[in-house]
Amino acid sequence: ILVALEKVGLQKFIDQSPHGVATNLSSNRLKYNLGFKKRLALARALLSSGNLILMDEPTEGLDKAGAKIFYDYLNECIGAQKTVVVFSYDPAIIKGAGTLINLNN
Repeated sequence: ILVALEKVGLQKFIDQSPHGVATNLSSNRLKYNLGFKKRLALARALLSSGNLILMDEPTEGLDKAGAKIFYDYLNECIGAQKTVVVFSYDPAIIKGAGTLINLNN
């Protein structure tokens, strides 16, 4: 878990949290921005060993560093010959797609 959190750039958050990895993220008094939520979702995905990856607008709300982390993960999945389905308007994802389906047509 710590390796996945470090890989997505959330190590500092864990280090600063009084309960570390046992921090309750579902508390209503804590608000997290979209970039944080996306990084956390990616950390969860890193812990999965599935062969099918489904993502909806995975880079939305991420800064450049966060988007790079996602692109690296995406390339790792492709290199591991996993099936990756991404719904996105991100030009970098579209450019690198092996197959592109435009749902607007």
